[in-house]
Formats: sequence, C-alpha cells, structure tokens
Amino acid sequence: MLDQIKGLSHADALEAMEALWDRLTENGGEVPSPDWHWEELARRDALVEEGSITFSDWETAKERIRNRCK
Repeated sequence: MLDQIKGLSHADALEAMEALWDRLTENGGEVPSPDWHWEELARRDALVEEGSITFSDWETAKERIRNRCK
C-alpha cells in the first residue's frame, strides 16, 4: 500500500488524505491531542487577538494548497 501512496500525484495524495481524515472522524471517535497542540492553539489564539493573522475558509485553503501542488 505504501508504494501505491508514493505513486500518487500531489492532487491525488491530498484527496486521499481528505478521505482518510473523513474515515477517521466519521464515527465521532476522539483522537487525544498531545499537550503541544494546546500550546500551539493558545499561541495562535493570541495572534488572532493581536490582529496579526487572518483566516481562510477551508475550501479556499484547500484550493490554495492544490494550486501549490500543480
């Protein structure tokens, strides 16, 4: 299976990642987050409060990523 994954184009690999993520989250199963995730979220929250960063909706972000992989 790993050889098949390595043979995917970037666009196909992104699509496969999305499908895997959907599969992992479809039953609402909780995946525990390590402590550093919470620390990073707090750091980013502070940047939002400062007005130092902006947001993109998920569809726009995915399109930007796909365009970088072309």
